[in-house]
Amino acid sequence: MQTNMKHILTLHIQDDHWPVAPIPFTHLSEASQHYRQYIEDNGYGARDAGDGLILYKNRIVGRVSYNGKVWRTWNGPEQCLYDPMAATEAEAEAIV
Repeated sequence: MQTNMKHILTLHIQDDHWPVAPIPFTHLSEASQHYRQYIEDNGYGARDAGDGLILYKNRIVGRVSYNGKVWRTWNGPEQCLYDPMAATEAEAEAIV
């Protein structure tokens, strides 16, 4: 894990049943893994899983979908930045 990242992002999982503490991360693959692990640990289906929002300085800049894909949600149309099913990790573009 890279510890001297310029931008630290946080994953905020919205859950109606109980609060979930924000999870800091530096790589998009980490956000995807944390979100999917949360879903699996709680036995949630697609309709039950809360949103996986990615924040930078209290601003929503992305989201993690149920399948673990990470999407850019600001500055234009949504764009997939990370797909856990892809053969290579496409994290070339920064989310912020």
